[in-house]
Amino acid sequence: MKYRVFFFAIMIGLQGSTLAAVDCARAKENVDKLVCFNSKAAAAEERMALAFHHALQRGVSPEILRQTQSHWKKNVRDVCINVECIVGAHEERIAELYELQ
Repeated sequence: MKYRVFFFAIMIGLQGSTLAAVDCARAKENVDKLVCFNSKAAAAEERMALAFHHALQRGVSPEILRQTQSHWKKNVRDVCINVECIVGAHEERIAELYELQ
């Protein structure tokens, strides 16, 4: 287990903002600003982006991923007004991404 955590820490460190779905240079919405400037929200965004990437690698249809991601972003993530909500929304989406076939 220790090695798995270490591996994911390295992966996130290496891939960093290349995985993030938020362009912090253009963040206008409150939720995007929270993701950009709060370490807990940013870490949740990175974990979700990694789960999205893994879904693609497993062969989940890119079209299904785009549709479900867009729906999640609009109806779940973007309605959040605080970090706790954002982190919870991301954790739920991560679970969904790992369940997609």
